[in-house]
Amino acid sequence: MNKWQRNVKLGFQAALTAALVAIARAQSPAGGTVENVFLARDSKDVLVFRNGDYLYGGLLGIDPQSGLRWQHPDAAQPIEFSVANLAEIQLAPRAETQPPGWTNNCTVRLVDQDELEGSLTACDAEKLTLETWYAGRLTIPRKRVEAILVIPSNIKTVFDGPTGVDGWTIGKVVGAGAETGQWKYKNGAFYATRAASIARDLKLPPVATLQFDLAWKGSLYIALALYTDYLQPVNLSTKESEPDFGAFYSLQLNNFYANLLPISKLTPLRYLGQISVSAFNQKNSAHVEVKLNKEKRQTALFIDGVLLKEWVDPENFTPTGTGLRLVNQGLGAVKLSHLQITEWDGLFDEKLARPPGSKDDLVRLRNADKLTGAFEGIHEGKMTFVNAGKTMVVPLDRIKEVDLAPVADAGARATNQVRAVFNRRGSVTFALQKWDAHQVVALSPDFGQAELNPAAFSRLEFGTDIEPVKPKPVTTQ
Repeated sequence: MNKWQRNVKLGFQAALTAALVAIARAQSPAGGTVENVFLARDSKDVLVFRNGDYLYGGLLGIDPQSGLRWQHPDAAQPIEFSVANLAEIQLAPRAETQPPGWTNNCTVRLVDQDELEGSLTACDAEKLTLETWYAGRLTIPRKRVEAILVIPSNIKTVFDGPTGVDGWTIGKVVGAGAETGQWKYKNGAFYATRAASIARDLKLPPVATLQFDLAWKGSLYIALALYTDYLQPVNLSTKESEPDFGAFYSLQLNNFYANLLPISKLTPLRYLGQISVSAFNQKNSAHVEVKLNKEKRQTALFIDGVLLKEWVDPENFTPTGTGLRLVNQGLGAVKLSHLQITEWDGLFDEKLARPPGSKDDLVRLRNADKLTGAFEGIHEGKMTFVNAGKTMVVPLDRIKEVDLAPVADAGARATNQVRAVFNRRGSVTFALQKWDAHQVVALSPDFGQAELNPAAFSRLEFGTDIEPVKPKPVTTQ
């Protein structure tokens, strides 16, 4: 193909793309049923361009040299795009192939703030070895590791779903100012496009972590009743006349802020303080994590892994139940997925405070003790650490976090970078060499070349410096 022919082809593809984007905009409803707001989108991938346009379809593959291949139902042949104009790709759910019974014992935070979950098998002065279900064994230079966050082996998962509406109580929202409907279920997620309530006694532990993925279209206004004993929705403006219900906390999330209220039937409404949430008005999806300590009356809200607010109720207020109620106020469409409830050890995953200029490694134990000194490594489930000239051997289960002193020559982040966001937690940044339905071939200063499972990811974010990956020169013939 000569230059003129290629220009004609690119011009035709540009015109076709513009037409398809226009069709997508015209067909994208502001309201409507669950199926045409979310379910159709969740069965397709979404291209998001830097100018704000988007296009539904299916990702066939990416080759940095030839570009991205995209299948659209209205196009007879796959369309080729340059990745230079792409902001991200939102990936429809793929069937994960995580082996049954697989457990991760740690999260490794890298110097570029990527996070990788896996099973830590060894760490010494030179490297860290992580076994993963999505990429096999990864060997990471220790200088690229910022911290190791240990996942306790005795933490119990109370709920992981949803898997359907069976066992849940469907309630009717009254007085929401919007047409009422019901939460619906499909493909691992709850959906609501109208005012709707769904609740279940999930046996929330007294100290717990609740997390889920939230997506919305239009206005976001959702409320979570925490530790409720009543499975029907409660109208807070007329709560004194509602049927009897026990005390609970109401966590309210909308496009602008989050707020927490202790709710009981016969006492006035009391607000514990609201916090602005910029993520809720700048995009249409977020990972929400709530940490709860019933005895200490403590509630902490994390959005996309960042602690936004910690509320501590100053009054002697005790919720009476162990249930969860989800209420959409009906001002927009909402999707809630990857709902997980686990026990919590009461300790936050937070960066340890390091004195300016300190070259020491830091360790926080699960009993809240802190160690300062030299981290030597982890082998066979035990850490070796030198503290005040004394060598200590500590079982991994007693450790909350290891924070390694920064290294001056930690190395540069990958060029031609793509940031792949995992379905549950964390991300990984690499130079993309190939992406297809079966594998992702990645090149990273963190672990070298690796083949990753594309089903592990929910989103691809493109940097501004993506260029073709240049092959390495042949040194052996």
